[in-house]
Amino acid sequence: MIFVHKKQFKYFNMKTIKLLFGISLLSMLFVNCDTLKLENANFNQKILFEAGYANYAWSPTHSGFLIDSIGNVYCYNLPSKWKDVDSLNQISEQDMDTNLGQTNGICMSINKEELKSKLILLSKAASATTTKPKNEMADAGGAYYLGYTFNTQTKTYNKILLKQTGDWVINNNSKAAEDLTIWLSAIKQQINNLPD
Repeated sequence: MIFVHKKQFKYFNMKTIKLLFGISLLSMLFVNCDTLKLENANFNQKILFEAGYANYAWSPTHSGFLIDSIGNVYCYNLPSKWKDVDSLNQISEQDMDTNLGQTNGICMSINKEELKSKLILLSKAASATTTKPKNEMADAGGAYYLGYTFNTQTKTYNKILLKQTGDWVINNNSKAAEDLTIWLSAIKQQINNLPD
């Protein structure tokens, strides 16, 4: 009778161990899936970054580029019906698609692995604070460096200000935003160096 209890005890332990092992594997799988979702969250959206310059003081100037989730860089110059973010720093998916339709097409591409490495920085910049706007110039317009996160439920993009210069200067207080601004500036320089 003791032997039966030991056998049942061993069977219970093996069954418990198998059950715990299965639960552990499933937990790791879900954690890994969540990690992948977090790292690739922005790949569920079309547009990730934008940089540009606008000045309407003298003759209208509005140029820049959008970067999509597969690394295409779409350049724009004086789009006629550009949609801006609202007072909550949001823009609808439909309005962003309208903006994308007003670009001059793909002007260059970025390696997807390079782009993926920037998503971690965007996540850090999104949670940082920004400085108060400081007036530094007049009639100089403004250069802007932006990232976007996307709410799949409301189908809206949220603008993440990385840096703004010109008439009004605003900085994102994170090192991640500074790194992204340098990266976007380098892309801007590459675009400026493209043959016409």
